Amino acid sequence: MDLEVFYDVSKAGYGHWWVLILAVVAIVSLPGLVRLLRNAPTRSWEAAPLCGVFCVGLFISALAVLSLVDYFSLSSALNAGRCEVVEGVVTNYHPMPPEQHTVESFVVAGRRIELSSGELNAGFNRTCLDGSPIREGKRVRLHLFEGRIARLEAAAPVAPRPGG
Repeated sequence: MDLEVFYDVSKAGYGHWWVLILAVVAIVSLPGLVRLLRNAPTRSWEAAPLCGVFCVGLFISALAVLSLVDYFSLSSALNAGRCEVVEGVVTNYHPMPPEQHTVESFVVAGRRIELSSGELNAGFNRTCLDGSPIREGKRVRLHLFEGRIARLEAAAPVAPRPGG
Protein backbone atom coordinates (compact mmCIF):
# COMPACT_ATOMS: atom_id res chain seq x y z
CA MET A 1 0.00 0.00 0.00
CA ASP A 2 1.43 3.37 -1.03
CA LEU A 3 1.67 6.14 1.51
CA GLU A 4 1.27 9.78 0.56
CA VAL A 5 3.23 12.58 2.27
CA PHE A 6 0.73 14.84 4.03
CA TYR A 7 3.23 16.85 6.04
CA ASP A 8 6.98 17.47 6.00
CA VAL A 9 8.31 20.16 8.34
CA SER A 10 11.17 21.01 5.98
CA LYS A 11 8.79 21.65 3.09
CA ALA A 12 6.04 23.26 5.16
CA GLY A 13 8.39 25.95 6.46
CA TYR A 14 8.09 28.04 9.57
CA GLY A 15 4.39 28.45 10.32
CA HIS A 16 4.23 31.01 13.11
CA TRP A 17 4.90 34.23 11.23
CA TRP A 18 2.43 36.16 13.36
CA VAL A 19 4.70 35.64 16.39
CA LEU A 20 7.68 37.01 14.47
CA ILE A 21 5.68 40.03 13.31
CA LEU A 22 4.57 40.77 16.88
CA ALA A 23 8.15 40.34 18.08
CA VAL A 24 9.47 42.77 15.47
CA VAL A 25 6.82 45.32 16.45
CA ALA A 26 7.71 44.82 20.12
CA ILE A 27 11.46 45.16 19.49
CA VAL A 28 11.03 48.25 17.32
CA SER A 29 8.83 49.88 19.97
CA LEU A 30 11.05 49.01 22.95
CA PRO A 31 13.40 52.04 22.63
CA GLY A 32 10.40 54.36 22.61
CA LEU A 33 8.97 52.62 25.67
CA VAL A 34 12.31 52.96 27.47
CA ARG A 35 12.30 56.70 26.73
CA LEU A 36 8.73 56.98 28.02
CA LEU A 37 9.68 55.08 31.19
CA ARG A 38 12.63 57.40 31.80
CA ASN A 39 10.32 60.42 31.52
CA ALA A 40 7.49 58.79 33.47
CA PRO A 41 6.30 60.31 36.70
CA THR A 42 7.98 59.08 39.84
CA ARG A 43 4.77 57.45 41.06
CA SER A 44 5.11 53.78 40.18
CA TRP A 45 1.41 53.23 39.57
CA GLU A 46 1.53 55.72 36.67
CA ALA A 47 4.45 53.90 35.04
CA ALA A 48 2.93 50.43 35.54
CA PRO A 49 1.11 50.27 32.16
CA LEU A 50 4.36 51.06 30.34
CA CYS A 51 6.19 48.40 32.33
CA GLY A 52 3.45 45.92 31.43
CA VAL A 53 3.76 46.69 27.72
CA PHE A 54 7.54 46.38 28.00
CA CYS A 55 7.22 42.95 29.67
CA VAL A 56 4.70 41.74 27.09
CA GLY A 57 7.10 42.82 24.33
CA LEU A 58 9.93 40.85 25.91
CA PHE A 59 7.67 37.83 26.35
CA ILE A 60 6.56 37.87 22.70
CA SER A 61 10.18 38.25 21.57
CA ALA A 62 11.16 35.22 23.67
CA LEU A 63 8.27 33.22 22.17
CA ALA A 64 9.46 34.11 18.66
CA VAL A 65 13.01 32.99 19.40
CA LEU A 66 11.86 29.75 21.03
CA SER A 67 9.48 28.92 18.16
CA LEU A 68 12.22 29.54 15.57
CA VAL A 69 14.67 27.35 17.49
CA ASP A 70 11.97 24.66 17.74
CA TYR A 71 11.32 24.78 13.99
CA PHE A 72 15.02 24.60 13.03
CA SER A 73 15.62 21.81 15.55
CA LEU A 74 12.79 19.67 14.18
CA SER A 75 13.66 20.39 10.55
CA SER A 76 17.34 19.56 11.02
CA ALA A 77 16.48 16.36 12.91
CA LEU A 78 14.32 15.22 9.99
CA ASN A 79 16.92 16.14 7.38
CA ALA A 80 19.73 14.45 9.35
CA GLY A 81 17.72 11.24 9.81
CA ARG A 82 17.55 11.54 13.61
CA CYS A 83 13.80 10.97 13.77
CA GLU A 84 12.26 7.78 15.09
CA VAL A 85 10.07 6.19 12.41
CA VAL A 86 6.83 4.66 13.66
CA GLU A 87 4.62 2.87 11.17
CA GLY A 88 1.32 1.08 11.53
CA VAL A 89 -2.42 1.38 11.75
CA VAL A 90 -4.03 4.15 13.82
CA THR A 91 -5.85 2.73 16.86
CA ASN A 92 -7.51 4.27 19.92
CA TYR A 93 -8.24 7.40 17.91
CA HIS A 94 -9.86 10.15 19.98
CA PRO A 95 -10.66 13.14 17.75
CA MET A 96 -10.62 16.71 18.94
CA PRO A 97 -14.15 17.59 20.08
CA PRO A 98 -15.73 20.70 18.54
CA GLU A 99 -15.26 22.56 21.85
CA GLN A 100 -11.45 22.19 21.42
CA HIS A 101 -10.79 21.96 25.17
CA THR A 102 -8.58 18.89 24.96
CA VAL A 103 -6.08 17.17 22.70
CA GLU A 104 -6.58 14.75 19.84
CA SER A 105 -4.86 11.43 20.52
CA PHE A 106 -4.17 8.12 18.83
CA VAL A 107 -1.83 5.14 19.01
CA VAL A 108 0.46 3.82 16.26
CA ALA A 109 2.61 0.73 16.85
CA GLY A 110 2.21 1.11 20.60
CA ARG A 111 3.16 4.81 20.65
CA ARG A 112 0.57 7.28 21.95
CA ILE A 113 0.58 10.57 20.04
CA GLU A 114 -1.23 13.74 21.11
CA LEU A 115 -2.03 16.74 18.91
CA SER A 116 -3.46 20.16 19.57
CA SER A 117 -3.88 22.80 16.89
CA GLY A 118 -3.59 25.50 19.55
CA GLU A 119 0.03 24.75 20.40
CA LEU A 120 2.86 27.02 19.34
CA ASN A 121 5.33 24.37 18.28
CA ALA A 122 6.87 23.06 15.10
CA GLY A 123 5.62 19.88 13.56
CA PHE A 124 2.32 18.50 12.42
CA ASN A 125 -0.48 19.56 14.74
CA ARG A 126 -3.60 19.65 12.59
CA THR A 127 -6.54 17.92 14.20
CA CYS A 128 -9.62 16.41 12.58
CA LEU A 129 -11.25 19.84 12.89
CA ASP A 130 -8.41 21.29 10.78
CA GLY A 131 -8.48 18.59 8.08
CA SER A 132 -6.06 16.03 9.45
CA PRO A 133 -5.83 12.79 7.45
CA ILE A 134 -5.43 10.74 10.64
CA ARG A 135 -8.40 8.45 11.31
CA GLU A 136 -9.09 5.19 13.12
CA GLY A 137 -7.81 2.24 11.08
CA LYS A 138 -5.73 4.33 8.69
CA ARG A 139 -2.19 3.22 7.93
CA VAL A 140 0.42 5.90 8.68
CA ARG A 141 4.17 6.39 8.93
CA LEU A 142 5.33 9.03 11.40
CA HIS A 143 8.79 10.54 11.73
CA LEU A 144 8.95 11.62 15.38
CA PHE A 145 11.47 13.78 17.17
CA GLU A 146 11.01 14.59 20.85
CA GLY A 147 7.32 13.71 20.62
CA ARG A 148 6.62 15.96 17.64
CA ILE A 149 5.67 14.80 14.14
CA ALA A 150 8.29 16.00 11.65
CA ARG A 151 6.82 14.05 8.75
CA LEU A 152 3.45 12.35 8.27
CA GLU A 153 2.72 9.85 5.55
CA ALA A 154 -0.72 8.30 5.32
CA ALA A 155 -2.55 5.90 3.06
CA ALA A 156 -4.15 7.82 0.24
CA PRO A 157 -7.93 7.85 0.22
CA VAL A 158 -9.40 5.10 -1.90
CA ALA A 159 -11.02 6.49 -5.02
CA PRO A 160 -14.57 5.25 -5.64
CA ARG A 161 -14.96 2.81 -8.49
CA PRO A 162 -16.84 4.06 -11.53
CA GLY A 163 -20.44 2.92 -11.50
CA GLY A 164 -20.41 1.63 -7.98
